[in-house]
Amino acid sequence: MNRFLSVTAAATAALLFVACESPAKAPAEAAIKAAEAALDAAKAEAQKYVPDQLKAVQEAVATAKARFTAKEYPAALTAAQDAAKKAGELAAAAKAKKDELLAAWNSTSAQVTSQVKAISDKLTELAKEKKLPKGLDKETLQKAKDDLVAVTKDWNDAAAKYGTGQLQEAIAVAKGLVSRVDEIAARLGLQPGGAAPAAK
Repeated sequence: MNRFLSVTAAATAALLFVACESPAKAPAEAAIKAAEAALDAAKAEAQKYVPDQLKAVQEAVATAKARFTAKEYPAALTAAQDAAKKAGELAAAAKAKKDELLAAWNSTSAQVTSQVKAISDKLTELAKEKKLPKGLDKETLQKAKDDLVAVTKDWNDAAAKYGTGQLQEAIAVAKGLVSRVDEIAARLGLQPGGAAPAAK
């Protein structure tokens, strides 16, 4: 009889334990899945543009899962909800950074291509002259041509990086070209931006 009562008491205790844990367990599990889904959706872009924030969100999800494994369901639910919120912020931060980089690329791209065209046009114009302007000689002209070829090659490399989604790398290369094209332009009597010197 005592044994029967002991088994019954243990079974009752187990049922009560399950009953107590169940209300928080299911929402916590669902919240963790939602946080993981939000993280997965933002992961690729975040890895490119905001890797530090990505790591923080991954750690937040890991914390929620650890709480769940430890059967700390209310804490797991809170942690998962926090992780999901951070995942949403992560996606927004990645988009903002990408937009910022795209704007920087467009601005630098316009600056470099405009200057390259101005230099190319100036070289074509000088090639038709019977006599080079004061301050220019054949050696300077040839150096400008060679430098323009090198710049064009590096610009094509930057454009290729941009085409494969390597925005930060592309912008770094492109920004380095700005001073180079301005220096070539100055040797040919052009101002930054490709304009001819103002009349005195």
